[in-house]
Amino acid sequence: MSKHTLFLRILLVVSIISVFFIISISSIFSYLYDLNYYDKKYQQYKIYDRFSKETAGNATKNLFGYFQSKNELDMAFFNEQEKSHLNDVKIILQKIQFIYIFSLIIFWTILLLVYLLFKKIFVRFFSQILLLSGIFSVSLILLFALIYLLFGFDFLFLKFHEIFFIGNYAFDPAVSNMKALFPDEFFFDISLAIVLRTLLKAIMLTVVGYFLMKKD
Repeated sequence: MSKHTLFLRILLVVSIISVFFIISISSIFSYLYDLNYYDKKYQQYKIYDRFSKETAGNATKNLFGYFQSKNELDMAFFNEQEKSHLNDVKIILQKIQFIYIFSLIIFWTILLLVYLLFKKIFVRFFSQILLLSGIFSVSLILLFALIYLLFGFDFLFLKFHEIFFIGNYAFDPAVSNMKALFPDEFFFDISLAIVLRTLLKAIMLTVVGYFLMKKD
């Protein structure tokens, strides 16, 4: 294997991983700050039976602003333990956003590099990125689906919290406004929506990449 071939393969692998992060994280943020989505779920799970629409809406907007470092958390609605948990969530979201931006930079840098150094094979390289990124992403989603079928959402949700949080993730909805506002069913629905949107993007990448390769 020549040095050029090895170099291109490394760039291809890095690109595939970057694209997975790009499509999955963009799916996360497409729902994370969608106030209309939250409103629909609040109606579905009768959140407005406990909180008025104004109270729930203001708490949600306050939370959005807190995650984006635009304001402090409303301590009249959230308690100290909830603040500790939400601060950890904020840190995780900041790290996810960093990964997203870093992945975008890496992806576009690789495309520019390949275009400048290997212009003759650029279209084929780009189509390979799309095709293989799509296949890779679909495979990971199917693996996740298999784990979900074997263990269930509650198990995965608990393990996620055990890994990323330390002792500040168990809340009683009877006394916790945060837990009452965001029941487990809400997190199941939004997780499913994110996975399905990522899957759709992955399938689209696979199809476009396949037809580009056929054309090349």
